[in-house]
Amino acid sequence: MMARRMPTLRSAPARALSVLTLSALAAAACSGPEDTPLAPASERWPAGTVIAVGDQPLGLEELQVIARGVAALFPGEVPRAHLRRALKTTVLPRLAVAAVHSPARAKALTAAEQRLAELRAEPARSAELALEFGNWKSLDLELWAAAQDSLRAAGLDDFAEPENVPPAGALPAAWFGPVEVLGEFVVARVEGTRPGRTPADLQLELRLQRFGFLRDDFDIHDLRGAYAQSDLEIVDEEIGDLISGFYLQQLGH
Repeated sequence: MMARRMPTLRSAPARALSVLTLSALAAAACSGPEDTPLAPASERWPAGTVIAVGDQPLGLEELQVIARGVAALFPGEVPRAHLRRALKTTVLPRLAVAAVHSPARAKALTAAEQRLAELRAEPARSAELALEFGNWKSLDLELWAAAQDSLRAAGLDDFAEPENVPPAGALPAAWFGPVEVLGEFVVARVEGTRPGRTPADLQLELRLQRFGFLRDDFDIHDLRGAYAQSDLEIVDEEIGDLISGFYLQQLGH
């Protein structure tokens, strides 16, 4: 009868090495793209981006346009206060809404850009569009501010003063946009102005077209759901310092 062969036992160091090797292989197998270090924020967003909400970047130039509108409402405040108010009152809510409607937003932007090109190429088509008259509140602060910038670009720096208002029909009537407001894009041109006692009282007559992208069931009066789905990323710390604790918490920063 042959002697029974006894099993060979590994030494303790060999067993430990095997365990370590298996652990390393398992960790490698479980690792994914989320374990790869992210590139710096300044490299992942377009040049000039100061913050991003979800997949929506905000450039410094865009923020400054809105802040100029805020400055007309609060002329006694310093520029950083204007930036802070712009972020709080309009920019951050708009970015959160845009982030949760990203595909529809992209389609609306394309349609608005195409329409703007058509209107610039064929000015006669402007007769198809509606006229709206109002102040910063009824027209939306972003649109009101962008309209004023379009007049400044045409050399009308003092158009808010009654004595400097051009006569009817004398405005440059340059098309501008698309301007993004909460849930839509707007292309427009200024048809008339009505200054008041202060720059904040300025009313504008705009010929415009709006391109909305909100779902029918979306409640613009309750944005908590949009905030919960959209993370805030701060690219420029100086701008990040202007964001209130409410938005830092709501947007998961």
